[in-house]
Amino acid sequence: MSRKIPSKIFISYRRDDTDAVAENIYHHLKEAFGDVVFKDNMRIGPGDVWDREILTHLESSDVVIVLIGDKWFIQDKHGCVRLEDEEDWVRKEIEYSLDREKKVVPLLVDPAQAPTPRSFRHLPLLAKKFPFRQALSVNSRELIKDLSRFIFIDLPEMGIPLLQQNPSEPGALELNEVDVLANYPLPVKPDKRNLPPPYVGLRPFAAGESFLFFGRDQDILKLIKKLESQCRDKKIILYHGRSGVGKSSLLTAGLYPRMKRGGWEAPPPCRRKKENGLAADLESLLQTYSDKFLRHLFVLDQVEEIFSNPWDEPEQEISALQDALIHFRDNYDNACLLLSFRSDYFTQVRKLLDDQNILYDELELFPLDREGILKAITGIMEKPELQAFYNISFDPAGLPKEIRDDVVKDKNSSHVTTLLQYQMDKLFQLAAPRWADDPTPVTITSEHYSEDFRKDNLERMLDVEFEHLQKDWPEQTTGGLAFDVLQQYITDQTTARERKDDHILALYEGHCKNFPAFFDYLKNRRSLLIGNKTEEGQDAGARLAHDSLAPLLLARFRVSEAPAQQAQRIFESKKYLGDDKKIHFKSIQDKEDIALLGHARAFMRRWSAAETEAFEQGKKAVEESGGTTARKNPKCLQQLR
Repeated sequence: MSRKIPSKIFISYRRDDTDAVAENIYHHLKEAFGDVVFKDNMRIGPGDVWDREILTHLESSDVVIVLIGDKWFIQDKHGCVRLEDEEDWVRKEIEYSLDREKKVVPLLVDPAQAPTPRSFRHLPLLAKKFPFRQALSVNSRELIKDLSRFIFIDLPEMGIPLLQQNPSEPGALELNEVDVLANYPLPVKPDKRNLPPPYVGLRPFAAGESFLFFGRDQDILKLIKKLESQCRDKKIILYHGRSGVGKSSLLTAGLYPRMKRGGWEAPPPCRRKKENGLAADLESLLQTYSDKFLRHLFVLDQVEEIFSNPWDEPEQEISALQDALIHFRDNYDNACLLLSFRSDYFTQVRKLLDDQNILYDELELFPLDREGILKAITGIMEKPELQAFYNISFDPAGLPKEIRDDVVKDKNSSHVTTLLQYQMDKLFQLAAPRWADDPTPVTITSEHYSEDFRKDNLERMLDVEFEHLQKDWPEQTTGGLAFDVLQQYITDQTTARERKDDHILALYEGHCKNFPAFFDYLKNRRSLLIGNKTEEGQDAGARLAHDSLAPLLLARFRVSEAPAQQAQRIFESKKYLGDDKKIHFKSIQDKEDIALLGHARAFMRRWSAAETEAFEQGKKAVEESGGTTARKNPKCLQQLR
């Protein structure tokens, strides 16, 4: 077996510091140098005496690469620096290598600070020799670029021969991409009889579409390694990223299926249900805990909604969640809990745990980089088993890079994923309008990706969606009904929320013309809402297709001159809180306002009793004063953008 071949390159790392980066580097080194690279979990087999194996491979190695991240000097649960423990294997590996004058290369990750002699005040051998070794710095998100010279020039000069001849052209010093998730294969395979479209659009990826989820391999590996290294004291991970960055898709399609295949018990990620509260959601997840000898992963998604869409008495839900987290920490062995939320709420979520002395680890998901964007476009073509089903091509071949370059023009980098998913879904529909019935080979051309089609930011994408609404439902769109309905899916904190279909129908059906058909169109024919299904396949509710849309839609709602939005502003200007702690409205005496409200009513949610009373009283006062409520062709009726 390859693990019995003597090693020439030894990778030393701390598991809960740089495990994911170490595994990534291992794959690149192995591709360049073959089976002479050692990383413990990749080369030590079942039944091997692991400490003996480590020393054997360390002895045979010529180069020892020491990965140093921001947790290299991590403390143990007693507050002692682990590197100062005589039994710490990272310390043993470095001291062994320095004592035998091996070539030791510190590799600073992301970028960690280079250790100084003062860093090793209790470790004389390390203080004397280690800080003076020339270090390299690498960015974990740009390893291919940062490692190329080290692999193609530096290591061969240290006596490690490449499998293939060193490229003669300086520009050719570029590593090939490697499958960093090779040890974490997906259990889900495409079914030709029920093949999903290759691009999912704005909605999050489902677990059954995990084979279509590309561009996030490095982030998936980081999260898996973080979970695998968790100790009892830090069983909770705060997983966060900016709105629209793709956290839910990564958890559902990138992480969850792989953990299941890896032997973890992992119920699907659970999104907060406001009527239950997060504590009840966690309790429901924990009911699947079956065997303390199996590893368990539990995921609570959209945790920020405890703050963005709170209970009437939010402290009750917060207190209940704190109790539930303490119960999980103290009673569930061999289990990890991942709390996923928007980075905007990191301070509040952290305080929620800190107030109860609940220990946790943390990992942030960043927007897709340029290589990730390109992989999300072309990933299917690079997987023969998928290309056999989908048979997608681009003409010219450089079109994916052109699309990538347009997408990154959006100044808000967290919108990249949202815009890309929308672009590729619409582009594929344009190139293959009948693909669902006839999945023949598809070529996406520059004619499909025309100047009229290109959208380089989410605002332009929304322009297109409202142009379709205006064309297909002109009266409802011009009247402001579309904005009024969409506003129901946005919280006061400008985040997306879910609404039950019954709730929406109760607000609009009856007084809004053809509302059921309009609502069905908005939910199922456009890209602004996505519906949820019950286990029986019935419509249950909906939410905004993507969290990134919430602030953009709300901004448009606030400046819209459509009747419904003007009427809303009239009500807001008359609203006040009475001594009885209830909402009341001042008298509406302006005849123009009364006329506008009368016209806008057919394009708004059902008014409250107080709003209705204020309108009726104002209408009566206007009529008694000899005014009129007639208003023909109101100026506010205009096409919306």
